[in-house]
Amino acid sequence: MMIFHTKTDQFRHPAEMSEVEIEVLLEANGQGSAWTKVEAVSVNKEWKTEDGRVRAAYYTFSRELYIITSAEMERDAAAKAAEEKAKLKGF
Repeated sequence: MMIFHTKTDQFRHPAEMSEVEIEVLLEANGQGSAWTKVEAVSVNKEWKTEDGRVRAAYYTFSRELYIITSAEMERDAAAKAAEEKAKLKGF
């Protein structure tokens, strides 16, 4: 599962999400697990659930929030690896 959320202003420019909006979306999509903020030197904000099954990132410049399960990340990584392997087949 991957969830993407953004909002726009009256001119359809990306609008900043409030801390409350982000908290509500994280709580609704944490699969019953509490969220912890990932400490990193970045302008973006990142969280993960205590059980590690779900991760989230808010990208400050594009003002987008992504919430993704570890299973989806693993599927995406496997698909990319298979694609790279297929490109090298017969090389």
